[in-house]
Amino acid sequence: MAACYVDPVLCSKYGRQARERNKAFDFNVAFSDHEKYVRREKEKGNRGYE
Repeated sequence: MAACYVDPVLCSKYGRQARERNKAFDFNVAFSDHEKYVRREKEKGNRGYE
């Protein structure tokens, strides 16, 4: 936050990147959870045929 007092443009630039990084992280976690769900459902379906 000290950079905000020295250079507000720098502060807003890195603040925006932090928000975008958080959104990207949240998206990746949600996508990973979905992949795990699909994999589990597929494995459940395959057990019935073994």
